[in-house]
Amino acid sequence: MRSDNLVSMDINELRGWATFMDRAVIVSLIATIMAVAALGITTWLSFRFSGAVRLHEQAVLDQYKGAEGHSVQLERDVATARERVSTLEQEVATARQRTAALEQQVTAARRQATTVEQEAAAARERAEAYGQATREANERAARADRETAAADQLVTRVRHCRRALRDDRNRDRRACNPCLPTHY
Repeated sequence: MRSDNLVSMDINELRGWATFMDRAVIVSLIATIMAVAALGITTWLSFRFSGAVRLHEQAVLDQYKGAEGHSVQLERDVATARERVSTLEQEVATARQRTAALEQQVTAARRQATTVEQEAAAARERAEAYGQATREANERAARADRETAAADQLVTRVRHCRRALRDDRNRDRRACNPCLPTHY
């Protein structure tokens, strides 16, 4: 409820109220200044902190990009290593095939060497048999040569004897008949 009477105040009361209002305005002005100062300090700190956060975010982003670039390089290295592994596997397979072929050649060469050794042994046996036969033939030939030499000596003696007999006969004939030729 509102009253319609105006309250009347004396000057001292008004001064008290004016002093109070002056103090209230000063307090509110000080509070406003402090609020503006706090706002300024907060804004300044916010800018500094956001700058630091931005620098940190940029560093993290750069680090991420560096890690991403490094991962791309690692992926390239992995692809290169896979290609190299594939090449090496092909070389190993080729080497294994060559090894198998060489083993087959070695086996064939061993068989052939065994066959050649057997043939060489047979040839040695034949050579030994031929050597023995040659020695025997040489001995027979030597015996035959001795016999031939003995026969030749015998033939030579027989011829000498025949000549001697013929000469003796011719002498005897000449003695009986002097007109016969001396040599025939």
